[in-house]
Amino acid sequence: MGTKEYYLNQIPRYTILSDKDILAAQESFNLEIHAKDDVLLAAGQTCRSLYFNCQGLVYSFQNNDDGKVLWFEFEDAFFTDINSFCKQEPGNTTIAVLEDHTILLSITSDTLNSLYRKDHKWAFWGTQFQQQEFVKLTNHYENLRIKDASARYNQLIEAYPEILQRVSLGKIASYLGISQVSLSRIRAGTQKKGTF
Repeated sequence: MGTKEYYLNQIPRYTILSDKDILAAQESFNLEIHAKDDVLLAAGQTCRSLYFNCQGLVYSFQNNDDGKVLWFEFEDAFFTDINSFCKQEPGNTTIAVLEDHTILLSITSDTLNSLYRKDHKWAFWGTQFQQQEFVKLTNHYENLRIKDASARYNQLIEAYPEILQRVSLGKIASYLGISQVSLSRIRAGTQKKGTF
């Protein structure tokens, strides 16, 4: 396993942060190792941390009868319950770990805001990070609104070719908003467009 400094060097720098800036912020981040099914955030809790996925896989789901999967987050990406984290209010989704030995960096909301106040380069980094996250969320919701399940499945496989080896078909179907039978038809290439 790598050191905290090793994993911190994996976070996107947006051409702003230097090695020195990363080193200076090292104490602000925590290194966490999680087992499969560990819950990082339960529905009804306030999300106090922003996470960076160094190794492994996490996902978020709704706490209702069908437990709809909202998103997956693979390596080299930040994640949080953005609404709960920004407002510091209880959220209504759960974030859990999908793979053993998932390695995460975390930073609390208070520590992140303190880092922004102390270091203008990190504050500028925060602005760039938020812009990137806004674009990512916008693309995600546009895909949900515009593309059918077949197109979204193909896009998911193109972005994450290994997902079929790492995530159950049930969770993938839930994420796409379809049944496992419909997913099987899509995978077999027999699902007709517009019949969901």
